Amino acid sequence: MRRGQNFGNNPGNGQPGTNIGKRIFPDLLVPPDQLPPNDERGAYARAKVVVTVYDQPNKNLTVYLRLFDPDDPSSKTSPIDANDDDLFFDTCRPGDNRGLSGFQGQGLAQSDERGRISDIDVPVTTNAQGVGRAFVTVLLPRQPGDNLKVAAALEQWVRDAMYVGQGSQEDALRVWVSSLGSDWKVPEGNEPDTNPPARATELLTIWRRLYVEVDSMGSEPQGQQFAPDDTFRGDIPDPPLHVLRVAMRETYVEVLYSAHSEPDTWWKYNFDLATPILTEGEDWKYCITGLQNHAPTRGSRNEEAIDYWVVYVVGVYEIGEGVGRGIGNDQDPIPDDMDNDPDDEFNIPGTTNPTEPECSLIGYEQIRDAAAQHGVDPNLYYAIVTAHEIGHQLLNPNIDPRFHHTKTLEPQDLMWVPYDDASEVLAVQTPRSWRWRPDHIVVIRGLKKP
Repeated sequence: MRRGQNFGNNPGNGQPGTNIGKRIFPDLLVPPDQLPPNDERGAYARAKVVVTVYDQPNKNLTVYLRLFDPDDPSSKTSPIDANDDDLFFDTCRPGDNRGLSGFQGQGLAQSDERGRISDIDVPVTTNAQGVGRAFVTVLLPRQPGDNLKVAAALEQWVRDAMYVGQGSQEDALRVWVSSLGSDWKVPEGNEPDTNPPARATELLTIWRRLYVEVDSMGSEPQGQQFAPDDTFRGDIPDPPLHVLRVAMRETYVEVLYSAHSEPDTWWKYNFDLATPILTEGEDWKYCITGLQNHAPTRGSRNEEAIDYWVVYVVGVYEIGEGVGRGIGNDQDPIPDDMDNDPDDEFNIPGTTNPTEPECSLIGYEQIRDAAAQHGVDPNLYYAIVTAHEIGHQLLNPNIDPRFHHTKTLEPQDLMWVPYDDASEVLAVQTPRSWRWRPDHIVVIRGLKKP
């Protein structure tokens, strides 16, 4: 175990029957450049299996191990668990991991259709009390929601006959031994032993951490002049993560704050985004390269890695999206953008620059204004827009254009967008939309990094 792997009980992803066995985080607790000097980075993606044998004293034995990929218990249909699809029967099947795994020294592999990934033979010698112990290392996949199980036997033919079942969910999560048509289940935990002896571990599920650098502007400068409709004053509240946290749980990802989070970035009224080159926009410069002699606000801009997931969001005063499409002159520094001034103007309260390393900006004055207009909770509206914009950092529209926005009359998921002034806050009133679509979940669970 490495510090931060957090091996422990699996809380499940919120779907029925998923809080099974244990979980482990095969990623880093800190950015790669902050690891202790002698710490091996790759060790965080490994797990040690302890093999304990009780037999006659001072006896040399071989334990035969097999690594398995059981079924994904979170879904029985495409696209999340495509190999469970069946036209006529409700059939759960193993072999659905997205990442590679294996015993150390045996290489990495996907499983076959019966869930079998890799075998290894381990010599064990019992001591004077008849107890023998050995250790093997499993190379873990890094894709959230993947799961593993190790089974062991003292006879090779038993190991060679092991497989993960298919049919019911119970069948597809357990290891079985094929024995002349009378297959038997390999015991786990406190279940009674079999003869010949064999044992299987509990299910081990892979989780990942998503660190979010949450920044927000400090108060406006003394003497700042405001447009008549812009009434918020003082520190911008931090973008809230509670909607994102619930949505990411369904992908087996835990949301945490980055140590770089800063509640007092420099104040700017709004941002000139009307440039054909994304890296020339004021949003990019404010966050990533620096603007108006200020340092860039994103402290985590160089930390994204396969084994350290981090995204960025900053709460600002106003955005500046939709230049030229607003209604009249609202008397702020970008007078013809779409910032809900006047109230019947369409509101675009968030924006994400997709150039790596990405940045998302949420306009709190626009959140406050639209929430007051429509009579909804501004904090919930703020949290939904925050989750939506971070979704743009996780879901690449170049893979599938539908990932950019969901365009339907009613809110369906976190990537839904309103289409007129009356629908601006409809997502706040539609709890079913505070989740990812199944195809979003597939992409997030298959990410190498955001």
